[in-house]
Amino acid sequence: KEQFTKPLLSAGTPPEAYDDDCLAESRQWTTIADHTRKVVDEVDKLVRSLSPDLDPWQPVLLAAARWHDAGKAHSIFQNAVPADSTHEGAIWAKTLRPMERYERPHFRHELASALAMLAHGECDLAAYLVASHHGKVRLSIRSLPHEARPPDDPQRRFARGIWEGDVLPEVDLGDGVSVPQTTLSLSYMELGEDPQAGPSWLARMVALRDSEEFGPFRLALLEALIRIADWRASEGP
Repeated sequence: KEQFTKPLLSAGTPPEAYDDDCLAESRQWTTIADHTRKVVDEVDKLVRSLSPDLDPWQPVLLAAARWHDAGKAHSIFQNAVPADSTHEGAIWAKTLRPMERYERPHFRHELASALAMLAHGECDLAAYLVASHHGKVRLSIRSLPHEARPPDDPQRRFARGIWEGDVLPEVDLGDGVSVPQTTLSLSYMELGEDPQAGPSWLARMVALRDSEEFGPFRLALLEALIRIADWRASEGP
C-alpha cells in the first residue's frame, strides 16, 4: 500500500485551490527534461510491475509521461518561477522556493501540454492523461470567471490561462526528445468539428469515456498511474 500512496495533505493543511500547482515546489531546482526522465522511469516501473495487464497501454502511458510537463515551458509558468541568479537560463519544472502568482489567473500548464500534443499528432488518450494529471482538466475545456482576457482581440479564445495563438517555445523533454516551437490552438474548445483541428476536445474525450475499450474506469486507472508516477518523481532528488 505504501508504494502507491503519497500524503498530499497533512492535518490543518488547507485544501488545494483550483489554481494551485502544489508539486511545482520541490527539494531542488529541476528542469523539465530532468523531471520528465524521472516520470518516464516511474511509469515504466509501474507498467512492468503490473505486467501483463498494462502491456497494451505502455506506449500511450510512456508518451503521456514524456509530454506531461511540456506546457511548463509556457512563459506564464516560467515567469512565475522565483528569481535566482544561480539558476538562470534553464526551463524549470520544479523550484526550490515557492512559485510567484501567475500573471494570468487559472493558468494550467497541463492544458498547454495537451494542446501541444494534439498539434503534433499525438493520440487523444495520451492527451487526456496529460490534461488530467493534476485533476483540473478532463472532459471539457472552458474559460473560468475572473480569467485575464486577451486585451488585443475580444474574439480571441481563452481558457485556463491559455490564449489562442500562444507560442510554446522549443522544449527539451529528456532522453533526446524535444518539442519544436508550437503555436497553441483553442479551436478544440468549440463544439462541432474544426476543418483543420478535427473533432472538439469534448467529442474526443466523451468518445474515450463511452468506448467499450476504455470507459470511465479504465481511464481512471490510467490517469491514476500517471499521477502516481508524477508524485513519486516529485518526492525527492
